[in-house]
Amino acid sequence: MQKKINKILIYTALFIILILGAFYLANLAGKSEFIRDLIHNFGYTGIFLVAIITGFNLVVPIPAFTLLPLFIESGFNFWPSILVVSLGLSVADAIGYFLGKIGREIVMNAGERKILGRLEKIKERYEYAPLAILFLTASFIPMPNELVVIPLAFLGYKLRLILPILFVGHLIFNFLYATGIINIFEIFSR
Repeated sequence: MQKKINKILIYTALFIILILGAFYLANLAGKSEFIRDLIHNFGYTGIFLVAIITGFNLVVPIPAFTLLPLFIESGFNFWPSILVVSLGLSVADAIGYFLGKIGREIVMNAGERKILGRLEKIKERYEYAPLAILFLTASFIPMPNELVVIPLAFLGYKLRLILPILFVGHLIFNFLYATGIINIFEIFSR
C-alpha cells in the first residue's frame, strides 16, 4: 500500500513540476527581447528552442508560427525555418504527451481501472478517428495540440504513432501560414 502511495506522489510531483515548467517557459517566451536574443545568438538552435517553448501552449497560447516572419526577416531560410519550427512544436507536443501518460499512471495507481477500461473500449471502437482528428487539428486549426495529444496519451496511444502525425501536421500548418493562405481565410471570415 505504501509503495502505491509513493508512486502516486512521485507521478503527481512530476506532473506539477512539468506544469510549473510550462508556466515558466511560456512567461519567458512572452518577452520579445529574450526571443530576439535567443534567435540572434543561437541561430536555428534558437528557433528550435523558441518553438519548443511556445509550442507547449496549453497554459499560455503563444503560437510559434507567428514568429516565422521574424525568423525569415532575420536572415534565416524559409524551408529550414519551417522544418525547425515544426520539429520544435513536435517536441513540445511530446511533452504534452508525457503529461497524459503521467495522468494515466496516476489513475492506474489510484485503482481507477474501471475508468480506463471504459476509455479503452472507446479507443477500440474508434481507433483511428482520434488520430485523424489530431492530423486535422495540427494541420489546419490554430489551437493547442495538447488538447488532443494529452487525451490520446491517457488512452494509451503510442508516441511513435502520434509524433509523425504531429510533425506532418505542423509542416502543413506552418507552410500554409508562412505562405499567407491562413490570412486569406481570415479575410473571408470577417
